[in-house]
Amino acid sequence: MVTARYSPVFWPRRMLLFTIYRCLSCRDPRTRYLECNGAIASYAITKSDVTFKDGNGHVTTTKKTIDAAVIRFRGGKSDQFGQGSVRRLRRSGHATLCPVKATWSLWHRDLAPDALLCTLPSGKCLSARSMTAAIKGGASSIGLNPSKFGTHSLRSGGATAMF
Repeated sequence: MVTARYSPVFWPRRMLLFTIYRCLSCRDPRTRYLECNGAIASYAITKSDVTFKDGNGHVTTTKKTIDAAVIRFRGGKSDQFGQGSVRRLRRSGHATLCPVKATWSLWHRDLAPDALLCTLPSGKCLSARSMTAAIKGGASSIGLNPSKFGTHSLRSGGATAMF
């Protein structure tokens, strides 16, 4: 039985969240995610910050024609001039681990344009503490030492791959 926590759809979304949250770091080094000590970052990604492009670079909202997801970052911890940036995520070609498919599934939910894109089904934001607990729990469940696992390499690796 595949639970939602370990389903092939859930994990790509979680990896996309890691990539996005790493780019939205706050000033508190203990919780470098969208939610920092209960406060939502002013530059958190909303539905209107994401567009999809077809193979010719035109905006599309048809899933079959999407070639890339374009995410506008309105700022962040390291954005010294407050200019933000735009990043394009291309299809990976993988059936389940595709950042464009994951972004589409988050974007395509019934959200207002100014609604936060990355939230849990409960509507709450993902915290560093809950993400670390999930990773350590996953490692432990397959017999690995949970103290050797955390979120740093996922955040830095995902952000590096995206930029």
